[in-house]
Amino acid sequence: MKAPVYGQLYTGAQLSASNTMVSRWARLVLAVSYFVALIAWEVWDFYWSDPAALVLSLLTMAYLALIVSVYLRRGPDEPLHRADWVAQIVAVLGANLLIPLALLPSQSTGLETSAVVLSIVGLAVSFWAIWHLGPAFSIVPEARRTIQTGPYRWVRHPLYLAGLLIGMGLLAARFSPAALGLFLGFACCQALRMAYEEDMLLDRLPEYRDYQRRTWVLLPHIF
Repeated sequence: MKAPVYGQLYTGAQLSASNTMVSRWARLVLAVSYFVALIAWEVWDFYWSDPAALVLSLLTMAYLALIVSVYLRRGPDEPLHRADWVAQIVAVLGANLLIPLALLPSQSTGLETSAVVLSIVGLAVSFWAIWHLGPAFSIVPEARRTIQTGPYRWVRHPLYLAGLLIGMGLLAARFSPAALGLFLGFACCQALRMAYEEDMLLDRLPEYRDYQRRTWVLLPHIF
């Protein structure tokens, strides 16, 4: 009888499925833990005496909490397709390069106000975009579904526009060779992320090509 062979094959399939599920949960826990840590950092770094900084901190925490809720709502579900490891590394770098830029010392008190204003605008746009993305949101390029509501009615990458606004404000207030290098690295990563996402979504989502024809990349009627 060959029953044991079939039993071994079945066990192997079960083991593979189990490993895949563990990997999915590990990615979910890692992402949620990272954003929870950023919220904790924001709470620890609270500036009660500065109204502008207080508003910025509250917006930042609301934005990060929304991301956490999106990941928890989605759970370990897999996308239709995930970009390769190169695109994933670029995405993670692009998502984090503004942190060291924000930690650089301010070079201009006057421009610090401009940085706060641009950061508040950028965070508001980010919150609006993620609210409409919902479970389709991801740090790394993934194909899930085409979002066409909220800011996505007009532009395909409002989150990257928001990041560039925040980055320009930080660069103006902290201008130095290090700040310029970080901002240029951030901008390059964002450009690559947009290119990776466009190619993947065109390949995996049939409706995306028509959506691409009807929308702008970052700014309506400009680009």
